[in-house]
Amino acid sequence: MKIETVERPLKTPYKSHGKMITETVAEVIWSGGSLPDGLMDEFSISAKLPNRPGEVVPIPVIQECEKGMHRWIQVAQPGEDPKSLPEPAPLLKLTGGGGGQGHGHGTR
Repeated sequence: MKIETVERPLKTPYKSHGKMITETVAEVIWSGGSLPDGLMDEFSISAKLPNRPGEVVPIPVIQECEKGMHRWIQVAQPGEDPKSLPEPAPLLKLTGGGGGQGHGHGTR
């Protein structure tokens, strides 16, 4: 299994643990060879989330396999139902939390 990350500059840098954070991970690329039908593999991603309860954050996903690609990257515009899109991005709804860090739960 191989994991790569692609970073991008933050629009608004911030300070964390005495260090100025100017970049964020924009992509996580997982590859690991062929996985036979009927088997499943998964990985988790840990992230610091903003403390903005009620905000919904899209998490675009691209899955590339031997037989094709699925691109769950569409983001609904204001007033548009995400479920009406052919390949909507999974959504993470921030619920808030203690200590200045947000918590969330995903929907698909």
